[in-house]
Amino acid sequence: MQNIGRTAVIGAVAAVAAFGLTACGGDSSAAPATPSRECTADDIKTTGNFGQVPTITVPDDCAPPKKLLTKDLSEGTGKAAAAGSKLSMN
Repeated sequence: MQNIGRTAVIGAVAAVAAFGLTACGGDSSAAPATPSRECTADDIKTTGNFGQVPTITVPDDCAPPKKLLTKDLSEGTGKAAAAGSKLSMN
């Protein structure tokens, strides 16, 4: 009886392991290609009016940038800030 029990347990463990490994398999050809260049501020599009939630569109043909990008979305009407000047924002 002990041999039958061991055989059943080993068979069950083998079946679970085989099923688990099969479920983890996949088609590597379906993996997306890695873009060859980083996105620039001009690649990323934004829409929406001031004070509303913007819609941001990031293209698929460029990789996320490694450094922070900045771009004025709407130019202000006040005096330009100079290095070392005190700023007041609302």
